[in-house]
This record gives sequence, C-alpha cells and structure tokens, in this order.
Amino acid sequence: KESWRETAIWLMATAGMRMLDVELQEKNLDSCIQVLRSSGFKFCYNWASVITDT
Repeated sequence: KESWRETAIWLMATAGMRMLDVELQEKNLDSCIQVLRSSGFKFCYNWASVITDT
C-alpha cells in the first residue's frame, strides 16, 4: 500500500465491453472509474477506455 500512489493503473476494456451498446459501456466505465479513483492508486479519468480490436 505504501507505493500505491505512485503505481499507475490503466483500464482498457476489450471485446466483452465492445459488445455492449455505447450507453451501457459508458455506465460500466464510469462505475470502474469511480472505484479506481477512490482506490488509492494513481489513476486519471482518461486512463479508462474501450480499446479497438485492431
């Protein structure tokens, strides 16, 4: 826990998330973002995204 503030966390959702409609993707990402922002790890809002399959 001592180094959590310096440990960057990135969330990159893949195919399972892409299968959802955009509104549900955004709701799920927002929930994950809230958890990560309060986790103590180094995290920025724009570090969470749904990535493409290419």
